Order: sequence, then C-alpha cells, then structure tokens
Amino acid sequence: MATSSAPSAFDGGAESYWRKYIAHRPDYTVSNFYPLIWNYHEKHSNRYALAHDVGTGPGNVAGILAKRFSNVRASDPSKLHLDVAKSWINNPSVTFHQSRAEELVDVVEPHEHGQADLVAAAECIMLMNPERSVTEFAKLLRPGGTVAIWAYGRPIFPDDETQGLYDKISAKAWERVFPSKTLEMENAVKTMKSWLDVVAFPPETWTDVKRIKRNNDRPLNLVSDEHFDHKIKYQSGVGPGDKVEEQVDRNFWMKEGCGIDWVKGFIDVQYPWETTNDETSEQLKPLYEELEIAMGGKGCKVKIAWPVVLLLATKR
Repeated sequence: MATSSAPSAFDGGAESYWRKYIAHRPDYTVSNFYPLIWNYHEKHSNRYALAHDVGTGPGNVAGILAKRFSNVRASDPSKLHLDVAKSWINNPSVTFHQSRAEELVDVVEPHEHGQADLVAAAECIMLMNPERSVTEFAKLLRPGGTVAIWAYGRPIFPDDETQGLYDKISAKAWERVFPSKTLEMENAVKTMKSWLDVVAFPPETWTDVKRIKRNNDRPLNLVSDEHFDHKIKYQSGVGPGDKVEEQVDRNFWMKEGCGIDWVKGFIDVQYPWETTNDETSEQLKPLYEELEIAMGGKGCKVKIAWPVVLLLATKR
C-alpha cells in the first residue's frame, strides 16, 4: 500500500497546536450545519455504513461522523496530525490512514473502493488539487453516496472599525508566515477567492450538486487581494445544473464571547509560528491594543460571524 509523508504547513505544533485550534475555531457542530449534510444525504441514500474524513487533522470531524456511521476512515498527509487524532478518538470504528487526498484510493483496502456512503473534506480542499481529489472521492463512493466539502473564511466583526483593525492584524501576521510565491499557495488563494467555485463536479459522475453559501457578502480569503504577490484569477467550475443557495446570516456559525485574547489565539492558529519574540509580533502589539479599545475596552467581548461554503454532490 502506498503512503505519503508529505509535510503539512501545521506540523510542529502537534497536540498543543490542535488544542488551541479547536478552542478558537468556529464551532460547526451546531444544529444548523450537520443537518444540511444528513438531510441531503438521506434524499439519495439511507446508508450510514462507511464514511471517509479526508484531511482529518485532529479528528474533530471524524468523531462527529463516528456517531452516525458504523465505520469511519480518517486520513491526513501528516503523521503528527494522525497521532493526535488517534489519542483523542477512543472509538474502534475509526481507523487511520496517512495519505494525501489525491492518493487515498491507493491507500485504503481495495474491497472498500466504491463502498463509501460519505466523503467529507472539511477546511482542506484549498490545500489539495481539486480536480484530482474530486476524482478520487468518486472512486471511494458507492452510487448514491455523498461528498461534502466545506470551508470557512475570515471572521466577520460587528462593525467596520473593528473589522478594519482585524484585517490589518491578519495581513501583518500573513507577511510573517506565508510568502505566496508557490504554486500551492496560488491554488489555495484561487480556491478561496472563488468561494470554492473552482471545484467542479463533472455531470457524467455527479448529480444534484448544491453550493450553499452563507455570508458570501464577505471574502473567504484570510487577507485582502492587495497582500498577494500575484494576480488572483477567478475560475469557475460551476455546472449549468448546479444549485447555488446564497444567504447573509450573521447567526450562522456565530461565536459569542470573543475578546482580544480570542483574537490573538485565532491569529496564532491561522498563522502558526515558532516564536512570539520576533519583529512582527512587536508590530502586532499596538494593533492589538487598538483593536481591544475598538471592541469596547479591557474585558469586553463581541460576537463573531463567519463566511461559510458547503458543497454537496451525489455519486451517480
């Protein structure tokens, strides 16, 4: 069986990084999200036997899937991530595979090809080759099986002043971590810029494609276009039969109780960095102080909303 040991951008933090990530990310276990997937799936299939969580990270999605599916396969290119997921998920129905999404079919057992009822890819499709990944997902799924791909973007603050200050902070942290002169980064930015529209579902393989977008009046990309060192070209893989559902709903995935410490933690997990004792961190300090004042002062907390996109498709 082939495996992949490709490094991840988030390797190095291991368990401590992922604990911080879980504490600061949006909570999409909320009742108005996963039912979108279950209800869609049940229109085409009543099977909950086997699911794949691709790009599992610490296994938070795999843990949710294990409550519905008899068996779950969790995969990730990073051994460090898988070690964390194994330690957090105490469920014999979940097994783990080290693999890139583009190579997953070569890693899982041959008798499971074409047998999955669901393939989930949460907050990771931008780090993949979308065309190759969708092709592999189709090979894993049985007819009537569901693929669910989702991503969230830049947090939405309550007013223009706090939003503008947060955007400055995010852009400064971006400069420290991610020089964007790589093909992988260009593809990631393009995928997010398009609200995942670049992800195509060929009609000869897929049917009933839905593109659900919440708060799409705001960008998915973590920083604005002017901070990239290349021109971002929008590309669309949206088919003529795809159903697009757009809605501005600031309560969707809304997170309460976000103070300046939450902002700092969120920035840290979005842009993991080895040390906080560097020049960029010093430049961030007055920006954090300014944002804290704009948020209401010491101890004050605000509600954060999120731009979210969920792609759903059924294997023919």
